[in-house]
Amino acid sequence: MLERSPLAIVIPCYNEAATLRDVIKGCAASGDVFVIDDGSTDGSSIMAREEGAILVETGGRTGYDRVIERGLREAFSLGYRWVVTIDADGEHDPTLVAHYARLFRETDTQLILGIRPAPQRLAEWVVCFYCRWRFGIHDILCGMKGYSRDVLERYFADGRPNLVNTWPALLWAATGASFGEIQVTGRRRLDKPRFSSRYRANVAIMKMLGPISVLRKKRHKTGA
Repeated sequence: MLERSPLAIVIPCYNEAATLRDVIKGCAASGDVFVIDDGSTDGSSIMAREEGAILVETGGRTGYDRVIERGLREAFSLGYRWVVTIDADGEHDPTLVAHYARLFRETDTQLILGIRPAPQRLAEWVVCFYCRWRFGIHDILCGMKGYSRDVLERYFADGRPNLVNTWPALLWAATGASFGEIQVTGRRRLDKPRFSSRYRANVAIMKMLGPISVLRKKRHKTGA
């Protein structure tokens, strides 16, 4: 029996058949691939199985935050040492997962954050600027992130919502703990995002500033 990889790769998916196969192939050599399918109707789930990914189905449309949450909890419960999240649309180069894996293996880094060439929405610019100023995180909204079990354990114990795949990282950085960052490249998406409209995404992102600012205040009070 083959030994299981210590790294799980979580891919949130909703109707990404055009790009999903290449993303799975690109990162499969670095760890065990989990495709969290949120009720796709374009054959994405079939494609995931064909490519040997571990398919987890939500049973319907639940939204990006819950899809990521499901993937993180699935990997954590199965005992993986590290988890990398990557989008299914090709905007993150899947071969970069190997760099995340190498940094985890060769250093004591517990959190690895991607940095895109530039944020895509006005709200993203605002939130990223705030988190860079307050926490030193250059691109908190990049969906390609690497978490250790320690980071996820702290996040699950906190019990608050994921907030666009940012809260595990913010909780960790708010304690003053160190983290690594990797430049992330890929193909810019040309069609409509699957998980949210542009307007709803901007509103959801701007609403993050409230919880994030409270987290920053708590950090000051604890002296972190």
